[in-house]
Amino acid sequence: MRPERLVLDNFGPYSHEEIDFTAFSGQDLFLITGKTGSGKTTLFDALVYALYGEVPGERKPKQMMAAFAPDGPMKVHLTFSEKGTQYNISREIHRTKSGNWGGHQSLSYHDQNGVKQALEKITPIKQFIQELLHLTAVQFTQIVLLPQGEFRRFLLASSDEKGQILQSLFQTEMYAQWSTAINDQYRQERLANQQLQEERERLFAGVPWPKEAPVTGEAEAHLEALVAAGDKEVAALQQQYKQANAQATKLAEQLGQEQELARRFDRLAKLQQQVVADEAVQPVIQRWQKQLQVWEWLLSKQPAVTQLNTLITQEIDTGERVQRLTTEQAAIKRQMEEAIAQAKKLTARQDEMTDRATRLAQLTPQLALYDQAAQADREWQAAKQVQVQAEGQLAEQKTHLKQLTVTQQEIDNQLQSLGNPAARLATAERDYAEAQHLSNQVADARQQENDIAAMQRQIEQLTAQVSAQQEVDQAAQQAAKQAHDQLISNQIAALAQQLSPGTPCPVCGGTTHPHPATNAAPVVTQDEADQLQEQAQQAAQQLRGFQEQLAAQQQQVNEARAKVASRWTALQQTVGQQTPAAVVEKVKAKITATQAAKEQARRDQEKSQQLEQRQTALAEQVGMAQRAVDNQRQAVTDAHQRVSAAEVKATTTRQALPQQYPTKQDLQQFLAEEERAVQGYRQAVSDNQEYQKALAQHQAQVVADLQAAVREQHRLEQRRREQMEQLQREAAQVVPALSMAEVLALRVNAPRVAQVKQRLAAALETHRATRAKLQELQEQLANQKQPDLVTTQRRFEDEQARAGQINHALNDAVFQVKRLKETLYQVKTIDKKMTAGAAHLGELEKLAQVMAGTSDNSRVSLEKYVQRHLFQTVLTNANQRLEVLSRGRYQLTLADAEGSYRKDSGLELNVYDDHLGRERSVQTLSGGESFITALALALGLGETVQEQSGGVTMETLFIDEGFGSLDQDALATAIATLRQVEGQHRMIGIISHVTELRATIPAQLRVVSQAGRSHVEVRQVL
Repeated sequence: MRPERLVLDNFGPYSHEEIDFTAFSGQDLFLITGKTGSGKTTLFDALVYALYGEVPGERKPKQMMAAFAPDGPMKVHLTFSEKGTQYNISREIHRTKSGNWGGHQSLSYHDQNGVKQALEKITPIKQFIQELLHLTAVQFTQIVLLPQGEFRRFLLASSDEKGQILQSLFQTEMYAQWSTAINDQYRQERLANQQLQEERERLFAGVPWPKEAPVTGEAEAHLEALVAAGDKEVAALQQQYKQANAQATKLAEQLGQEQELARRFDRLAKLQQQVVADEAVQPVIQRWQKQLQVWEWLLSKQPAVTQLNTLITQEIDTGERVQRLTTEQAAIKRQMEEAIAQAKKLTARQDEMTDRATRLAQLTPQLALYDQAAQADREWQAAKQVQVQAEGQLAEQKTHLKQLTVTQQEIDNQLQSLGNPAARLATAERDYAEAQHLSNQVADARQQENDIAAMQRQIEQLTAQVSAQQEVDQAAQQAAKQAHDQLISNQIAALAQQLSPGTPCPVCGGTTHPHPATNAAPVVTQDEADQLQEQAQQAAQQLRGFQEQLAAQQQQVNEARAKVASRWTALQQTVGQQTPAAVVEKVKAKITATQAAKEQARRDQEKSQQLEQRQTALAEQVGMAQRAVDNQRQAVTDAHQRVSAAEVKATTTRQALPQQYPTKQDLQQFLAEEERAVQGYRQAVSDNQEYQKALAQHQAQVVADLQAAVREQHRLEQRRREQMEQLQREAAQVVPALSMAEVLALRVNAPRVAQVKQRLAAALETHRATRAKLQELQEQLANQKQPDLVTTQRRFEDEQARAGQINHALNDAVFQVKRLKETLYQVKTIDKKMTAGAAHLGELEKLAQVMAGTSDNSRVSLEKYVQRHLFQTVLTNANQRLEVLSRGRYQLTLADAEGSYRKDSGLELNVYDDHLGRERSVQTLSGGESFITALALALGLGETVQEQSGGVTMETLFIDEGFGSLDQDALATAIATLRQVEGQHRMIGIISHVTELRATIPAQLRVVSQAGRSHVEVRQVL
């Protein structure tokens, strides 16, 4: 991740600030400087907030709202690049009308296909950033951003915290996934083995053991013995079933023979009964035979009767036909008269139709003239349109040529007015560099004054401390003197109490003691007096220390003031002003003027180059435009000629059109009407002629059919009379009582006669067949007895039941043996699987334990092992930096103490101290030592990430303070190291108050605070 542009609105002390990180092109190491509390760290807070929607530490984002805009909106926009793709992310917080907090966020970029992608939800944006950078917000502040006072976080982070960071940066989660997959496979195979064992036990539990179930080791042998015994039992039952089935088959055959014999005896009895019944119906059959003879005679005359009926029907049909033809003849006559009248009317219109047909033939060819005229008009209009377009294009090209000429003249004038901008730019850059140098000297003088003011405040604090300490010293001296006096008084009083009359006084030597000393003061011991005296000496010593510090600080102030005065004097002489304030204003004015002159000269030079390029391009355009105008003039002349020719053609064609029909549609409508009239007349004449012809033909046919029908009517009537008289004469001779109506009705009873005849024949044949079958059965059963079916049936059923019982027992035995064999086969199959899988399962268990870090020989998981390897690479790169930064004293090492190879550990750090000749914990490093160690670790981590292939890049490092804990040599070494990293195309931003850094790092962002608001100035220190 490499920041390019950061925009702040109402964020912390910034009202509106835009920071362009690309301004330090080629200078990836830059310094952020400014007064304490001006808002330097706030820039890093804004960077983290833009990326993750949160700020480092315990603060909430809304707490970063500017005090001068408590309701917002607070906005942060960050443009950064990652792997060649530019991303834009914005976040906003504001207070709504209802008093609640609202906000908006967005992230946009263009994918590999150039399609813009956008996100607007908090969670998707956060997930996207974490996946893109492979860091959470906390990890970002540990690896990329080293906050003020927290640069030791990654150095001192727990093994688990380091592991999470390494997992994100180097994507080592796949090793954990491998370990999980192997462990899952082991658990699945172990479960499968347990299931096989349970299945084996379940199979043995399902065996119907004759006694108690055998022990586990002997179960398989007992099962094989059961299978062998079952096979023997099955063989014996199969032999018994074979014998019983043969006996049942023999009895079934006997029963079938006896049942057939019994059926034949039953059939004999039924035939005898049938013969008796046939004898009873013989009289009825004889009567029907006589009746059938009469009917057969009558049916022999049926053809004559049918023919007579046919003649009667034909005679009636012929009479109806004669009547119909007579009616049709009269109708045809009327239709013929009407057709003749219609023909006379059509003949009267013949001359009119001839004239209209002639006019139609004359006007039809003239339709093409209208198409020719229309085409001529279109060609005329098209030619005029082409002429207008050509004239318009000519006018446009003339205007364009004129504009180009004017522009050419304007450019010439502008180039003359610009003069020589390159010379002015060189002069302006030289003046600006001189002014910038003066500005930096003024800034340094101002900074020294600020440092003197800070030192003066320290002097005031030391003066106050000296005054306070003097009071403490006086009090301590007074207390010590009082204690000393009290101790002496106590001693004198003690001596006075020891005086006795006649004994010399140790003080005055007198032997009388009229007024012995008394002690009214408190009792003070020698130890208490000594302690107070010691306190008085310490207070005096502290007072002397403060006084010495005050004198030293005063001397530093005096020296600094002398340097500042000397610098201001030099600046005043250089600038030509009398006071520092005048110098500052003069330098600011010179900076502004020279910068404006430089910018103006640069703009003039760029403008001059652009004008010269435009002038060259315009010369070519003018030539092309002039040639285009000449060509277009010829095109306009050609268009005029084509318009004149088209106009003559259109006028000539229009004059040839019929005057009474203005348009082609009028003529087409007239011709269509005439055509319909002529065709209608011709069709009417043709239809009338065809109609008369058809009527004449139909009339002739009807007359012929009528004559034939009359002749046929007379013939049928004569034949009917003759046949009727002949049939009456024959009927009277055979059946005197039969009337003519009965003769004609015989055709209805003919089917019945045939049916009766068929039934009589069938009855006679049945009687004959019954007698023949009776005789045959009597001959067959002459020597047979009636069988005893009940006894035979009972014997067969008993034998069949016995065979069924044996078969049932056989099936049970076969099924039981089959189950035992299947169980035995399954047990052996399971034993083979368990034997084959036991070795693999053991190896898989060991592999899973090793990868999970739970084996006896290895307590580090595979992922942690890989992380230790990667971390060792990080330490190798970090130690190259640390060796320089610590002047060869320190080297980072992985801790190998007890517990370092636990599953949740393995990434703890120690530092090898070359001065001590042993390792010690990084917890024991001092502030400056911790800073350079953390810096080396951060640089080594970034280099390792860049070296590894995994899609993660670390192009940026931000360091907030920490350089103040380094001495001059360490600081110089640290800066040199950072410059080496700068050459590896990694951006490094530093926040620091250290004065040496401002003179060492040219690229600077200076945060200036005034009246509670801050803004950023981009500076290049020469």
